[in-house]
Amino acid sequence: MVISGHTDDSYNGVYLRTDDWGGVAHFEQADGSVHLYHHPGGYWQLDYRDQDGVTVEDYFDGGYTGGSAEYLELDGDVWWSTSNYVNFRFTDGTEEPLPTPETFAPTE
Repeated sequence: MVISGHTDDSYNGVYLRTDDWGGVAHFEQADGSVHLYHHPGGYWQLDYRDQDGVTVEDYFDGGYTGGSAEYLELDGDVWWSTSNYVNFRFTDGTEEPLPTPETFAPTE
């Protein structure tokens, strides 16, 4: 996934899905410096601190937004606690967006 539009540029960039934290999807930048994860209190959070993946701490240096544990809801512009919209775009691990039903062309 690619995150853009965050007011702190260190949180913008390509994120890869890694080991789940607390049984829920967890994403991090390739260098492991920043994490996107779901806190059991009902929030998607961005933070620079690594966690053990068992106990999910309430860290959100990069802000948060409310939502269920379904990461696919983070699609497009999402209102963030930093008082701006943060854009989430799903990719195949590169910066190229994945095809959507509207852009997908079936092969013959």
